Amino acid sequence: MKAKGPNYRPRTRHLFPDGSPRFTNRLILEDSPYLLQHAHNPVDWYPWGPEAFEKAKQENKPIFLSIGYSTCHWCHVMEEECFEDLEIAKYLNDHFVSIKVDREQRPDIDTIYMTALLLLNRSGGWPMSSFLTPEGKTFYAGTYFPPQHFLRLLQQINNVWKNNRGQILQQADEVAKTLKEVLASESSAQKITKNTFKKCLEILRNIHDEKFGGFGGAPKFPSESNYLFLADLYFRNGCAECLEILKKDLDAIGRSGLHDQVGGGFHRYSTDARWLVPHFEKMLYNQANMARAYLKGWSITRNPYFAWIAKRTLEHVLRDMRSPEGAFYSATDADSEGKEGRYFLWTLDQITEALPSNYAKFAKDVYGITPIGNFEGANILHIESPLSFYARNTQSTLENLLKQLDKINLQLLNIRRSRIPPLRDEKIITAWNGMMITALAEGYEYFQQETFKSAALKAAEYLWKQNFDPETGLERVIFEGRSSMPAVLKDYACLAEAFVHLFDITRHHKWLRRAEKLAEEMISRFWDQQAGGFFMTEAVGYDTPVITRPKEAGDGATPSGNSIAVNLMAMLAARTGSPHYMRTAKETLEAFAQEINQRPASYPYMLIGAAKALYGEAGPKQYGARGKVMVRADWASEDTIEVTIFLEKGFHINSCDPSEESLIPTSLTISTASKGWCLERTIYPKPINIEPGDAPTELLVYTGNTSIVAKVKAAETVPLRGPVLNLSLQVCSCRECLSPEVLTLSLGLPK
Repeated sequence: MKAKGPNYRPRTRHLFPDGSPRFTNRLILEDSPYLLQHAHNPVDWYPWGPEAFEKAKQENKPIFLSIGYSTCHWCHVMEEECFEDLEIAKYLNDHFVSIKVDREQRPDIDTIYMTALLLLNRSGGWPMSSFLTPEGKTFYAGTYFPPQHFLRLLQQINNVWKNNRGQILQQADEVAKTLKEVLASESSAQKITKNTFKKCLEILRNIHDEKFGGFGGAPKFPSESNYLFLADLYFRNGCAECLEILKKDLDAIGRSGLHDQVGGGFHRYSTDARWLVPHFEKMLYNQANMARAYLKGWSITRNPYFAWIAKRTLEHVLRDMRSPEGAFYSATDADSEGKEGRYFLWTLDQITEALPSNYAKFAKDVYGITPIGNFEGANILHIESPLSFYARNTQSTLENLLKQLDKINLQLLNIRRSRIPPLRDEKIITAWNGMMITALAEGYEYFQQETFKSAALKAAEYLWKQNFDPETGLERVIFEGRSSMPAVLKDYACLAEAFVHLFDITRHHKWLRRAEKLAEEMISRFWDQQAGGFFMTEAVGYDTPVITRPKEAGDGATPSGNSIAVNLMAMLAARTGSPHYMRTAKETLEAFAQEINQRPASYPYMLIGAAKALYGEAGPKQYGARGKVMVRADWASEDTIEVTIFLEKGFHINSCDPSEESLIPTSLTISTASKGWCLERTIYPKPINIEPGDAPTELLVYTGNTSIVAKVKAAETVPLRGPVLNLSLQVCSCRECLSPEVLTLSLGLPK
């Protein structure tokens, strides 16, 4: 206890008069915020490890396994109602061996036992409450249990364990057998084809909520990977349905209670189909992937509201979730002052007192603030109608309306900061930080905002120095300045993917080298030599029972490790020219092709990587010539596109009018796929002369960074997609010329 420092406050209601805890269990020695929350329960908790399983075997007791995370509302409820209850704790201690696991520290354990829960119940969640044999096999599982129900359940399981154990062991063996089959993958003769992408779109369209946006019913999660998939598909073929879903859903979610209207960022999910009442916790991965979705949405539509939301989400993370070293914390809780959402709610009187009268009236109108409220007598701020409606009513522009909201939100945020904030989980998780670095890098790429770039670079340097050791590999978690837990597949894949994005925005090769180093370590540690694809964890000697070595393929709240790995490998192949990476990407796809073709909507992020591996990258940025050239296109004005060509040192491309007929000219043309647009004029840069070595004449070429300007015109009144341009070029050095290429650049709509 003394080692925890003078500011340590035990989280329990069982205290001595001097404030010290009556109970302290083994979790006090752990470095997980979630486990430390339970260190003073009267339950005799064990962390995951051999000691607990050995005790269960020696004393012939079943295991109660409780899995959750520090910002989980219902985990807190079950702790208070059950694990702090002396009668329940005594029964657990007498008849069970109790193990606590932080799912964010041990996603492998969580994946195994969540899959078992889904096999038994067809639904899951946290807290996860599983009952195991001493060999670690699940025979019964659920989620949250109210206290009396939980006590009766413990009594029933104890009775069956003592009097009819054969039934339990048979059930456990059956679950374990099925679990191994579900969490394995086998290579199949199937391939990913264009029909796979078409089928995925059809499924998403069928489950899309046409009224409120999103996919499926309540509880409703933001499903960021779906939006990233739809954006990628739009850039590839101008998919009109993709555009409509993106426009509708990003607007609806942005105006909803899921979006923290005052502080920016997003809550984890909505409890209702209308996106009004969120579950108020905020996860780092949601901020990263929602920011990316809005960045893509802005790139496609040029809707300033989407840009505004993306920037505010990134700024929220930099303000509220960043460590002094520059890395990013995991989450903030749903609860404050013992009540869910209290930190985020407003009464009419509070708004009236907080703002000048003209701002208060505007806020009440826009945010739908009423005397009775919409959540437990208070108001979840949300915007009922599209902002264009308010802009018309006030005879204003959308940009001016957003500026007014900025002023109102800043005043409300300053007042909100005086409240007791929700608990912040200050674990630094490598994978989630990788996602955030990627989002910041993309934010810089779209907006050229230096704060995003510098924050991404600082976080990346810290993680590389703190969490990667060339001998032992990558660590998953940093807590209180100490690294712990070997990294899983997703940590390697996410951080490497982030480094590739940093290479894109800096053109510094150290980031590409670091990405390759992590990719090679990932292949060495996780690749399945027999069936292809990547395991979730390393093949190490386990000191605790592990039913199977899991493979995670389908995308959930975040993309799976295999999905990110496919995307990473395809990106590395484009930037290095290495066939090794492309081969690994395609072999991973083959390992899961049968599952993907059966349920493609469960693999949206993997399909993004699949499209890159099979057809090349899509959008306004392309690599060519084995990574020696990068090309990026962007709108310079409503009718002007600037195409910037970045060439590696020592390489050149021929000018638009080379000195010899045999040379391949650099040429920018409109693609036949660019329906609704025509190219009016192309302005090429002035070439330079270089000595061609043994050739008799000088060459007219472009080197370094150069730009081509294209004047375009919409042939239709309102085209459904942005223009598609083809850039023909041939990259050469003084020693060789690479094969001629055509790079296709797809843009979104102009403003």
